[in-house]
Amino acid sequence: MNSYDSEADNVLPSWVDFGECCDWERVKCNTITGHVTKLSFNQINNNLRFISEPVKLWPLNVSLFLQFEELRSLNLSMNFLDNAILNTELETLSSLKNLEILDLTSNYDIDNDIIPSLTTLTSLRVLDLSYTSLKGRFPTTGIIRYFEKLRNFGSNRVWLLWYFSNTRNLDLSGNRLSGSFPAYDLAYLTNLEKLDFSGNKRFTNTSIIQELSRLKDLKTLDMGACGLNSLVFNGTMSGLLYLNLDWNVFRNDSLRFLGAFPSLKFLSLESSRFNRAALLEELPYMPNLEVLLLGRNKLRGKLTMKALSSFPNLEILDLSSNNLNGSIPSEISALSYMRVLYLAENNLNGSLLEYGLCQLKNLQELDLSLNSFEGNLPQCFSNLSSLKVFEISSNHFTGIIPQFVIANMTSLEYINLCHNKFEGLLSFSSLANLRNLVVVEFKSNNDKFEVDTEEPLGWMPMFQLQVLVLSNSNVNMHKGNVVPSFLLHQHELQVLDLSHNSLQGHTPNWLVENNTMLQSLYLRNNSFGGSIRMPSYRDFQLAYLDMSDNEIMGSIPGNIGRFCWPQTYVTRLARAAV
Repeated sequence: MNSYDSEADNVLPSWVDFGECCDWERVKCNTITGHVTKLSFNQINNNLRFISEPVKLWPLNVSLFLQFEELRSLNLSMNFLDNAILNTELETLSSLKNLEILDLTSNYDIDNDIIPSLTTLTSLRVLDLSYTSLKGRFPTTGIIRYFEKLRNFGSNRVWLLWYFSNTRNLDLSGNRLSGSFPAYDLAYLTNLEKLDFSGNKRFTNTSIIQELSRLKDLKTLDMGACGLNSLVFNGTMSGLLYLNLDWNVFRNDSLRFLGAFPSLKFLSLESSRFNRAALLEELPYMPNLEVLLLGRNKLRGKLTMKALSSFPNLEILDLSSNNLNGSIPSEISALSYMRVLYLAENNLNGSLLEYGLCQLKNLQELDLSLNSFEGNLPQCFSNLSSLKVFEISSNHFTGIIPQFVIANMTSLEYINLCHNKFEGLLSFSSLANLRNLVVVEFKSNNDKFEVDTEEPLGWMPMFQLQVLVLSNSNVNMHKGNVVPSFLLHQHELQVLDLSHNSLQGHTPNWLVENNTMLQSLYLRNNSFGGSIRMPSYRDFQLAYLDMSDNEIMGSIPGNIGRFCWPQTYVTRLARAAV
């Protein structure tokens, strides 16, 4: 570090003479022996004030690491290391017989000349050379044989994979591999458990799938965003558990091969341009499937139980952002293990009074937003005591919100009932015992809907909200249009929207003072009077403040810039009479 001269103390400020090295930053030790096991020198010059252009790491003296005999992980990424430094130093690391992980990511001046030095590191199990300048063919002899995880390689072509026969995790994601990839070489990776090809958008060699049948230990395969339009597979991979095929351009008849993976637990086909609901019915029987993700396609037609009966153990189903229509089949109750159901942003309609959803006692997340559902909320929803997320915004639900239903959702963390046609009075105190609640959104444009926060007098919430949206909800319309008093007990708010409610009284400056993490405050179009006062503390997070269309008097506080800049990006005080 001495090469940084006067700036040396800024490189590793916690490294002090006579200190305990296990307490220093970028150092981890064995809790029993006290010996150093991990050193993280990634982006070592990040703390320097004078850096205006790339500066190479200190002249690397690897011999300094040799005293750490239990060192298992060394991270030298993003340090502008080059061959001249590494070729003379890496062989020295071969003396560290416990070194298993070496990260040289994003050292752009490293190229193929480094390979001979790497061959001496026989204890390595994980090597990361991503975003370097490696290119062309790998050497045909002497390459490392013992890796369990290998990540590479910028824009390289990968050859002679049989030299990595012990590899368990091969990550080739986000590169520019193309159809010339030598698929037949994959057969030599007999210990491979995880293979990631995702993000290789020009990867058109579908013959790779044929070779995968030889990888009997493969459990995870990721081929998302590979530009695939079809896959043909004639073998069987009974051990494959995780398959990701997101962001491809499959034809509708491309999924017949999925029957070759009878043990699948996770299948994702999001954003793959399928365009008919019947596709679900064509998926093979998958008794072990727990997660099925088909969001952001163009599936159209009715959602039928026949389409879901092939997945009796399904726990997570995402069909959001499609063009499905019709109602939710009552037979959905047969999916008794369902924990997460996303049907948002479709053309689904009808009533929810059928008891299908109410029977899903394990349901934790339900998103029906941006559809055309109508009618009253079923009282049987009170059975969903495990529900954490209840999102039904932007539908056509009507009637009075059954308050006991919400109150019985004792696990609730997030509720959004915005943009429906509810009527009547909602007493906010009915939510008082929902101790896990952090997000509440009741935005309305209906004059027949009112939120009362003041009855019974003196009620105390057990929750601490982070987001509260009650705009256009006639808050306390028959209670003097006062600011909700329960907010006096809220100290973790990040977003608060009470706009368009005709609230009265002095400007509630205490809302900002009570909530030091407040980022967005919307009080527009009320009848607040008095003056604006900024908080007395400096640690201020507010990024958006809208108090326009009120009756605020006096001048804008002179210190508003000191407290809000640069954090406050938008401050709206128009027509506030200031």
